[in-house]
Amino acid sequence: MVDPPNGTDDVDELDGTYPVLPPNPERIDSATPAPSVDINELCTAAEKQASRFQFSVAEMLLLVGVVALFLGVLGCFPHDYAAGLAGLGALASMLVLILLKPTQPIVRLGWWIVLAIYAMMILATFLEGQ
Repeated sequence: MVDPPNGTDDVDELDGTYPVLPPNPERIDSATPAPSVDINELCTAAEKQASRFQFSVAEMLLLVGVVALFLGVLGCFPHDYAAGLAGLGALASMLVLILLKPTQPIVRLGWWIVLAIYAMMILATFLEGQ
């Protein structure tokens, strides 16, 4: 057994410390070091969480209502004019997005829906003409 420090044989004087053997090199596993942590990444993690694409059911129902109203108005016009009006609607909504810069993701989703409607109306007009 290893002698206590200072050459004393009294175990009570060690204050609860125990003698430790040196590590056995054959039993030490080569562990990979922990990855370094970037403090800027930790600070921006909360911002990334806040910018997730989420919206409420009420916002989604409002968007569906606006799109239905948009399609209803476009249905009152001939296909050629309706595609042009859809293009104007996509342009106007894009300008609103640029100027107002809304933070709600449902507004951006609405713009993509208007753009998809415009693309489908152009495709339908093109296929109808052939």
